[in-house]
Amino acid sequence: MIVRFFKRGKGGGSGPANYLMGKNRDRKLASVIRGDLEQTVENINGLNFARNYTSGCLSFAEKDITPENKNTIMNSFESTIFAGLDRDQYDITWIQHMDKGRLELNFLIPNVELQSGKRYQPYFHNGENKMMNAWQQLINDAGKFKDPHDPKNKSILTQSRDLPRDKKQAVESITGTLTNMAKNGLVKNRDDIIAALQNAGFEIARKASKTISIKSPQGGQNIRLKGAIYESSFRAGADLRVELEAANRAYQGGREQRIQDFKQVYQDGSEKKRERNEKRYSRAESAPLEPVQTNKNSAIDRILAARFSSGNAVSSAPGHTNPGRNRFGQNLEQELEKNDRARATIAAITETVTERLRGAVQRTTRVLEQFSDRYRAEATKAHHRAAERAREHENMLGM
Repeated sequence: MIVRFFKRGKGGGSGPANYLMGKNRDRKLASVIRGDLEQTVENINGLNFARNYTSGCLSFAEKDITPENKNTIMNSFESTIFAGLDRDQYDITWIQHMDKGRLELNFLIPNVELQSGKRYQPYFHNGENKMMNAWQQLINDAGKFKDPHDPKNKSILTQSRDLPRDKKQAVESITGTLTNMAKNGLVKNRDDIIAALQNAGFEIARKASKTISIKSPQGGQNIRLKGAIYESSFRAGADLRVELEAANRAYQGGREQRIQDFKQVYQDGSEKKRERNEKRYSRAESAPLEPVQTNKNSAIDRILAARFSSGNAVSSAPGHTNPGRNRFGQNLEQELEKNDRARATIAAITETVTERLRGAVQRTTRVLEQFSDRYRAEATKAHHRAAERAREHENMLGM
């Protein structure tokens, strides 16, 4: 099994959905096995990020695997790329393809944390490729799936830009592939070996009688390739069988240490991702009630405006020369004393508004209490589900 993240991600959700299931959702040998594709498309369409979605697939050499294994692997994958998040904080839809004669589990993810609306990038290649490669290797080992790194399974030479940074792994990758190519008659002598390296983007730095050195794609010291297939006298034949058997023995002999190393790499990377996600996307505590603010265009404002702003200019009535008059042309205190009905009206309005506000606060309090109860119940259920999936995930990886 190989994990692949596609480079697409811009635009809406219809494009990837139409590819995965067909424009009319009738792609042959394709089916949604988890999630809601149309809801995922809607979630993607509601975003306005530089990259609105992440898509990719788990590509198997096997024609099919059991439904139980599919669920376990999907759960483990989600626990890895959404480490630290609860199930209601992300959206993912899984689409199964079987039209290539083998199994592919495709995934489509809106790049958003659902509770906060913040952008969420499920996978960063530069910082998380080692963790994801470790997860891939652990799943292949636990499920006994075809291992793409095993020399006996290599048939296409890794391109120079995709070469592992670790030189030992790089040499194993190149040698295993070239050996299998020779076994299948694709390379027959040293000149063919050199041509294959160059076609894959490698630059030959030095040729000796028993070795070939290539320049490291990452810079630094050259990578020296040694073994029967790199010698000037190499011809496909008996030497090839010996080389292939030796490569297979070396790879299988290092399994235990390799698995332990992968477990450590995975645990370190997963814990960092979990801490980062929990810090950035922590669930908010219950928000305090905001103070009630008076609507500037409310009924009480309109009544008061009509009552006390009948004159925006100074009254022109004769004898009214009191310098204490306000801009409405009347002294508010004197007006209230003269007009009992105004005081009564204001008092009645104030009492009514107060009662309504009190009732609104009580209703809001009851709603918040009910919401809090439901939230706690859902959070408890989500926690139990997450714990169960975490146990299943750890069992799958042999931790």
